[in-house]
Amino acid sequence: MSDPRLEQQLRSSLARQASEDDPRSPDFGDIVARARGIRRQRNRRVGTALAAAAVVAVVVPTAVVLGSRQGSHPPTPAVSDTPTPTVTPSTTPAPSPSSPSSPSSPSSSSATPGGPAYSSLTAIPAGPTTTLTYLDQNGVLHTGGGTTRLPGKGTVLSFAVYHGGWLVIDDPSTLRQYDGQGKLLTQGADGSLAVSADQMQTAFQTGTTVTAGISTGMGNGETTWHVPAGTSMLGYLKSQPVVSDGTSLWTLTGSGGTTKLALPSMAPVALSDADGLVGGVTGTPAQSNQQGAVVDGSTGRMLWQNGWQPDRFSSDGRYVAAHPVEDNGDPARYAILDAHTGEVVATTPKLGGKLHLGLSVAWDGDTVVFNAFDSTDGGQVLLSLDTSGSLRRVSPIERSTNPAGGDTFRFAQQP
Repeated sequence: MSDPRLEQQLRSSLARQASEDDPRSPDFGDIVARARGIRRQRNRRVGTALAAAAVVAVVVPTAVVLGSRQGSHPPTPAVSDTPTPTVTPSTTPAPSPSSPSSPSSPSSSSATPGGPAYSSLTAIPAGPTTTLTYLDQNGVLHTGGGTTRLPGKGTVLSFAVYHGGWLVIDDPSTLRQYDGQGKLLTQGADGSLAVSADQMQTAFQTGTTVTAGISTGMGNGETTWHVPAGTSMLGYLKSQPVVSDGTSLWTLTGSGGTTKLALPSMAPVALSDADGLVGGVTGTPAQSNQQGAVVDGSTGRMLWQNGWQPDRFSSDGRYVAAHPVEDNGDPARYAILDAHTGEVVATTPKLGGKLHLGLSVAWDGDTVVFNAFDSTDGGQVLLSLDTSGSLRRVSPIERSTNPAGGDTFRFAQQP
């Protein structure tokens, strides 16, 4: 059930923003529309579980903000040893990225037996333009069917709506807070961001200080923590902000305290706030025994391990986007996995020519969205993969203005 005080703060904030006619202000109409979509998605999940007489505890608070992890995948860290987990078996073993038993790819008239399904960006079928908020290579912010610009002039690594304005992290990891008119309010080094599953809460860090508050509020109810040196925001677990140093996690409690989580030996890279799951990597590169894994954050129990590294959980915790754990650069493929079993639901088809998948990943309901580029001509585009395995272009193809080409799209911060 949603908190009426939060609802009132949201309505008040939206009313204030509606009175401001500034193109740099966040599009709160798009925020509300996306919030309703998240609520409907999570309500459908609860309804399905009840119909099947399953015992599922799902929190469905009022949803609020936009949508992703920014920049690149963190470097695959070395972990001191490999755990011996209790893995929950599934009726059908999850195929590894190299397994031929992975779900079939969408058919294409240009495909040849054993060859790539697509050899150019234009060969990939076009679908509806994504409604996710994202920043293109020219610094144009696409949101709610319109475009605007973020305040600031640096190369943006990540961004989020906060208190009627923006939190923007630019290279090299400087976090700046702006109001709705683009005025700089605060800034600090070593910045990182996280948002909760319903996108009602936003937490941000500079140095060893973390601040969290209502995403669309105006400064009410903020909490501050002092966290261990060398940590950065990783996400939320069960409505609590979480920081990581690359091998360990600390949850930040409402009283301003910190609690270290007891987890198997792994490098955590993704969190599911809704279901309390931790995704990461076990093993060490030196021993060539690395695997992707998901752990129950409440009990520390290993749920599964396989050849797919978790990248980002869907907002309801049902799925996780993943790439082959052995990839040390541009992902060869993306997959949608069942977050609780590791079973492969869908994968991208084989891409030919000079097509590469990028590192920016976001969820739009049950569809994962990511960027791709053609190193031959500098073409860049956003692609979507749904649970049926359909791959679609969901943004216009742009030509890179960066001589080096590569990964230049950025999504608004997601859970």
